[in-house]
Amino acid sequence: MTTSTTFNSGSPVGGVVPTGSAKEPTSVERRRLAEVCRQFEAVFLEEILKGLRKTVPKDDGCAAGGASDSASDLRLGMADQQMALHLAGSGGIGLARMLYEQLVKQMEHERE
Repeated sequence: MTTSTTFNSGSPVGGVVPTGSAKEPTSVERRRLAEVCRQFEAVFLEEILKGLRKTVPKDDGCAAGGASDSASDLRLGMADQQMALHLAGSGGIGLARMLYEQLVKQMEHERE
């Protein structure tokens, strides 16, 4: 049995519009699953951004305005987090969609 899902940024649950039949997970289960998948993708993207941030030399002027290193690190960390949430909420890299589809298939299989 295949599951049809559409990811788009207009959905309140991270872009998933669930469809299905009686053997498939309920609408509430699908929405919860979609949100968790989107959150997982956001955390994954945040870790990538943190890794990329470490490749930028500290003396590049990012801490302009005389901010201390800890304050600058906090500010940049918050910026990375918000960027990751935005990316994941607007389609991301497709990780949430792929994870969602696989988990729905697993849930369907368990119900058979």
